[in-house]
Amino acid sequence: MESEHHLVNSEHHIMKSEHHIVNSEHPIMKSEHHIVNSEHHIMESGHHIVNSEHHIMERGHHIANSEHHIMESEHHIMNSEHHIMNSEHHIMESEHHIMNSEHHIMNSGHHIMNSEHHIMKSEHHIMESEHHIMESKHHIMNSEHHIMDSEHHIMESEHHLVNSEWASYNGE
Repeated sequence: MESEHHLVNSEHHIMKSEHHIVNSEHPIMKSEHHIVNSEHHIMESGHHIVNSEHHIMERGHHIANSEHHIMESEHHIMNSEHHIMNSEHHIMESEHHIMNSEHHIMNSGHHIMNSEHHIMKSEHHIMESEHHIMESKHHIMNSEHHIMDSEHHIMESEHHLVNSEWASYNGE
C-alpha cells in the first residue's frame, strides 16, 4: 500500500512538474508570438520605408524632369530672344540700305539737275556761237560788198584815166 501511495505521490509530483513546465512554456510561447508579431511589424515598417523611399525617388525624378523642362524652356526663350535680336539687326541693316539708296537717289537727282544745267549752258553757248557765226557771215558779206564797191570805183577811175589820156593825146 505504501509503495502504491509513493507511486501515486511520485506521479502526482511528475504531473505537477509537467504542469509547471507547460505553464512555463506558455509564457515562452506568448513571448515567441510577440517576437513573431514584432518581426512582422518590423518587416511591414521596412516595407513602408522602402515604399516611402520609392515615392521620394519618384518625386526626385519628377523634380529633375521639371528642372529639365524649365532648362529647355529657358533655352527656347534664349533662342527666341537671339532670333529677335538677329531680326532687329536685319531690320536696322535694311533701314541703313534704304537710307543709302535714298541718299544715292538724291545724289543722282542732283547730278541730273547739274547735267541738265550744263546742257542748258552748252545749248546757250551753241546758240551764242551760231549768232557769232551769222554775224561773221554778215561782216564777210559786207566786206565783199565793200570790195566790189572798191573794185567798181577802181574801174571807174581807170576809165576816167583812159578818157583823160585819150583827150590829151588828141590835143583836146
